[in-house]
Amino acid sequence: MRRSEFAEMFSLPQQPLWRRAARAAAWVFALRVLEKGLALIRTVVLARLLLPRGFGLFAIVLIAVSALELVNLNGLRAALIQKHDDSRRDLDTVWSVLFIQNCLNAALFLIFAQPIAQFFGEPAAAGLIRAFSIALLLEALVSIGTIHFEKRMLLHRQFTFVLSGAAIDFVVAIAVAIAYRTVWALVAGAIAGRLARLLASYMLQDYRPALRIKWHSFRHLFRFEGWMWVSAALWFLLLQGDNIFVGKVFGITALGVYTVAYSIASITRTDIVAVLQRLMFPSFSSILSDQAQLRAGYLKLLRGTALCVVPVSVGLAALASEVSTVLLGPGWGTAGPVLSVLALLGALQILGANAGTLLRAMGHPRQATLSEAIFVIVSAVLLIPLASKLHLVGVAWAMTIGAAAGWAWAERAVLRVLNISFRELLHTFESSVAAALVMLASLYLFRGVFPQVNWVSLTTMIVGSGLMYLATVAVAALSRQRTLKPDAAAN
Repeated sequence: MRRSEFAEMFSLPQQPLWRRAARAAAWVFALRVLEKGLALIRTVVLARLLLPRGFGLFAIVLIAVSALELVNLNGLRAALIQKHDDSRRDLDTVWSVLFIQNCLNAALFLIFAQPIAQFFGEPAAAGLIRAFSIALLLEALVSIGTIHFEKRMLLHRQFTFVLSGAAIDFVVAIAVAIAYRTVWALVAGAIAGRLARLLASYMLQDYRPALRIKWHSFRHLFRFEGWMWVSAALWFLLLQGDNIFVGKVFGITALGVYTVAYSIASITRTDIVAVLQRLMFPSFSSILSDQAQLRAGYLKLLRGTALCVVPVSVGLAALASEVSTVLLGPGWGTAGPVLSVLALLGALQILGANAGTLLRAMGHPRQATLSEAIFVIVSAVLLIPLASKLHLVGVAWAMTIGAAAGWAWAERAVLRVLNISFRELLHTFESSVAAALVMLASLYLFRGVFPQVNWVSLTTMIVGSGLMYLATVAVAALSRQRTLKPDAAAN
């Protein structure tokens, strides 16, 4: 596979920035695979120990956490990453502001826990929300020095920092669930994970923040906050608007089914988006003056992203029924059709984030924010009519169609900024789409061979269709190499 198009994702111009980016990419990808692998296993295990209602109750907590993003100053961290040099004054200012912010967030959780629970008609959620305020207090104490793991691409340390929290969360949540069979296992895991990250943040680097705010530094960094705040508000609607609708209209059990399906589908979304935003935002910000390099880098990044996303998204959509039955158990049969649509949503969100990352790095946050607004508007318009006819599947389709509209707008803006033709854009998807069609054909053949759905048949279908995908990509890469060599010789 050395000469495949996936490898070209890291065959960028041989400059120190891109060499560091390629090395960092390996750490980031390994981190996301392990982190999401632990989260997926935890979800599968807990789904067999807890009822959908339990996941619905915890989803209310996550909705409340996301609501805090509307008032949080998330752009300050992004401003530090974009800034070429930062002083102790800047770091202490950002840490102090975020510390005060998280303490206020914990207080808001204690005050509004009961009203939030009453809104959903679930008094049991109030205790979970209050308990989660402990996790917010622990998050407030994490050292701001960890920002240099991303900024300087010291992602082997970022690997340890993030994975320590994910591993402890995994162990504690499953242990409590096995012992008590209660939704409190999810809260206990979240608190334990935050504590592990807090300790790791001071063990992995030497910076010790001080509680002080320099208003000059704050005003300078806050200028980056405007569009980031609007974007945070839109992303709250994108990520939690459907959950609020499902919990309020269809009930807490339906919310549990929807959130678990969404969690499994996020394996196609969260991994790649995290790699893009943690790696490519500082990389793109550093080469804004070289548009040719930006153009080449974006096309190769898009091709590599498609080769990663398309097989997982399409394969999960095709195998949604088998995945929900085998992994979650017979009580989760209604999650299959929802998972099938949400898998496609994940791929569209990745592509939208891909374009949005570049637009923000190039100083076009308005276009990126507009694409998110289009996502929200289209989804909101379709939500009620589709949900009334198709129930949870209709909610998933409304979000998917909205994501497609938002990505189309963002990609159109990128093509204009980088002077990329529509034909070049389609060319980046040729190999991934062709290989995905071969993969789908093999999946349907395997279904005929394995009429019974169990762990053996599901594993065989995944491995067999995956190998068919890789073989098709390899053949396409070799054909492309043979085509390019005569052209290069003629030139």
